[in-house]
Parts: sequence; structure tokens; C-alpha cells
Amino acid sequence: MAVVRAVQGLLAGEEVSVDSARLTVHRARLDAPRPVQDRIPLTVGTSNSRLLRFAGEHADVVGLSGLGRTLADGHMHAVRWTTEVVDRQVALVAEGGGGPEPAAGAGGARPAGPRDRRRRGGRAPRSRSTPASR
Repeated sequence: MAVVRAVQGLLAGEEVSVDSARLTVHRARLDAPRPVQDRIPLTVGTSNSRLLRFAGEHADVVGLSGLGRTLADGHMHAVRWTTEVVDRQVALVAEGGGGPEPAAGAGGARPAGPRDRRRRGGRAPRSRSTPASR
């Protein structure tokens, strides 16, 4: 999560300092190349409960990975695509503050971004999106 916040700050043109267990950065700044748009949308893909809540609060797009435990070969994963598991993951995104809006494509939930929620008085959008409507 510290990495996500640091990258967001760098892309926004801010000077970033972070000293956490997984990231240490002091007075970093991204001067060039500058993004071609003011705000770069944040996409988070995970099946981790804590990260799903974080993504619900901060991300513009949340991808549900559907991956379970790593299997004995160290590479393959058990797949978790039951309705109950997906519903539970979508609920975790909503707990983070983003009322999920189903997105096109399997395994995606698109919560309202922080700006969207502020514009709607804290309520998440409830319309469905399709590739043609974006």
C-alpha cells in the first residue's frame, strides 16, 4: 500500500518520502517524463482481503484475481471463482468505500473512485458499464 501511495504521489508531481517495512524513498520526484493526463487511474488486482478493502477506498478499477493458495509446484494456484467467493470479494471492496459497479470482463469490479464518491455525496454509482459506454 505504501508503494501505491508513493507512485500516485510521484505521478501527481509531488515530492515523495516513505520509510516503511517494504519501501524506503527520500525526497523522490518524477520530473520527466510527465504523464499526459492530470490523474492516472489506479488499478489494483488482488484476492487479498486487506488489499480489496484498500482498493475499494483508493482504486478506480479493482480486478478480482480469483487465485487461491499456491499449489505444490510453486507456480499454479487453486482457482476460486464460485459465486460466493466473488460476492465476498466484491463486499470487501464495498467495505473499503467503493460501492462496486460491475465492469465488463470476467472478474472485475469497478468501485467509484474517491472523486466520484465526493461528487455524489459519498454514494457510489449504481449504473452498469459496458465497453461501449466508457
